[in-house]
Amino acid sequence: MELLFVYLTICATISCALASDPDLLQDVCVADFASGTKVNGFACKDAADITAADFFYDGLAKAAVPNNPFGTVRTMAFVNQIPGLNTMGVSLAEPTLHQAA
Repeated sequence: MELLFVYLTICATISCALASDPDLLQDVCVADFASGTKVNGFACKDAADITAADFFYDGLAKAAVPNNPFGTVRTMAFVNQIPGLNTMGVSLAEPTLHQAA
């Protein structure tokens, strides 16, 4: 009985170890706009070429000027502005509401 328990424990440990994904293909996929290949978005940059600027967009921090009678503006950020959003299916929006005159 003890031998069966040891055998099952070893099998469970090995199966968990083999189930991991050592390839970072989709874990970190910053858009490479220079590449002509498009697979599920833009092609991925090499991990050595990724910088902090790939995950930052200062356009969301700037105050927008309303251009309609409701005094509202929205600032959008997609993968073109934040390359780190590539293949995540995420976009950002910042609504700006101004007091009516």
